Amino acid sequence: MNIWDIILLFALAIVVCLSARKVYRDKKRGRLSCGGDCARCAQGCGGCER
Repeated sequence: MNIWDIILLFALAIVVCLSARKVYRDKKRGRLSCGGDCARCAQGCGGCER
């Protein structure tokens, strides 16, 4: 592996960690990732009833 591969892997790891952190924090705060339009939602998560 050369230096650019290592830099790319490091940058990708940072992006994945930041994305996971955002999803975790949003779930903890009760924010919906779908936008909250339950009338047209096929997932049935029940997020609008909270």
